[in-house]
Amino acid sequence: MNTNYESMAEFIQQIQKLALNNPNRNVDANFIYSMLIDFKITNEQGKWQNIEHFFSPLEASFENNPQINVFRTPKNRHFLYFTHGKLNGNEIKMYVPLKKEAISYGVKQIFDFIAQSGISHQSKLADTIRNDNVVIRVNSLEEAERVAYFLSNDPYIKRNMLKVNPFLPNYNGIGMTMDNNYSYNYEVATLLQNYVFYMKSRNCLASMTVDGFSNYVKNQCRDVSDLDLKDIYSLIASVTSKDFTLDDFFDHVYNKQIDIYEDRSRVTHPMIYFERAIYETYKAHPGNVKSAIRHYMSGDPNYFTRTNMARAGLIKYVRPEMVKSILEDKLRVNGEVIPDDLDLLIDTYINLLLFRNQSNTLNDWQKLDIIKKAYNNTKKVYNDMQADGALRKLLLYGNSQSFTNRFGDRDEINTKVIGSDIRNIVLLGIDLENINIYDIDQIVARFAEMMLSYNVAR
Repeated sequence: MNTNYESMAEFIQQIQKLALNNPNRNVDANFIYSMLIDFKITNEQGKWQNIEHFFSPLEASFENNPQINVFRTPKNRHFLYFTHGKLNGNEIKMYVPLKKEAISYGVKQIFDFIAQSGISHQSKLADTIRNDNVVIRVNSLEEAERVAYFLSNDPYIKRNMLKVNPFLPNYNGIGMTMDNNYSYNYEVATLLQNYVFYMKSRNCLASMTVDGFSNYVKNQCRDVSDLDLKDIYSLIASVTSKDFTLDDFFDHVYNKQIDIYEDRSRVTHPMIYFERAIYETYKAHPGNVKSAIRHYMSGDPNYFTRTNMARAGLIKYVRPEMVKSILEDKLRVNGEVIPDDLDLLIDTYINLLLFRNQSNTLNDWQKLDIIKKAYNNTKKVYNDMQADGALRKLLLYGNSQSFTNRFGDRDEINTKVIGSDIRNIVLLGIDLENINIYDIDQIVARFAEMMLSYNVAR
């Protein structure tokens, strides 16, 4: 069930009421857009209050940071811009709607984190309080999730966020979309304007609904020749459907980004994508690998993880009927006997791929052992608080500096662990029952419990 459905219905009812009660009034896209970006913001929350006075202090705070460029432009003085690196032209757009009291702290924390993480982005802060006052564009869903993960673990920011407009995919209170050189919110407003005109021309204004709008957008989508605009219309039609979930947005992103993500210099060989799907699924759900292979051979890809576009690449490049040959080829190349029994074939393949250490690489379990050792040694040299803090910093920033280096642990993390998906590695070592895997404090606390049990057992 679409969690934003009722709010969208409320918004459409507001437009409907305006159009019915003011037949001579032009309920146009600009007017609807202004309604959309202040929807459900109260005067007490600072609705449309000017916050330009925050611009200069924020500019000054990043003045000596080489990882971020902060500036204003004469062309548009209503925004403060934050940039670093280059975008790929197919980026994720994030809306972080901050209340007035959180602007100074929140914006500083957000862009400190992005700068420390080395994420390429183009971002801006508006000079008024609205539900799109902080906009961030990054190159991939994984980077967007890192930013969202950071925000969800800052209690002050989380407590002081406004509601994003309901026509956006909502990721833990943060709006996410893809719109290339267009404005997603303005396209929503334009389509709503056209829907009002359409219903008015048929004397059906009283019958405006979310479902009616969604169907109207689907019909409009068929007539659009601009591919970027067609993608936006397609997403809006999906977001406004009754059964929309965040997974539908993820599917939209993967389908758009898979070609950008792939390294064009490599041969598009099915085995590459199959093995990536196996590795990513094993990291996310170690017990699912065999059943994922079995189900995919029957045409069901849903047991494979979506992480790092593993499932999308699998679906695009590996047909289910190819899997048995891929398994046999892997065994043949490695001098293995190819079993006749399918279950034994799958088991042998999994064992070969995941559990035989290669001399020049470390698997995630070995990296977990390095983190465990560093945690234990930091605890011995300092105390529990230092060890927990070091792990927290590693999870948040990919920074090992708070671990002790007396036994070379920090150097080992830097050379063998940094650059990996550290959160997934740590999650391998803890009990995931009744835990929010996006809450760093819960992860650290559960890791500390695991290490206590581990040390006692030893």
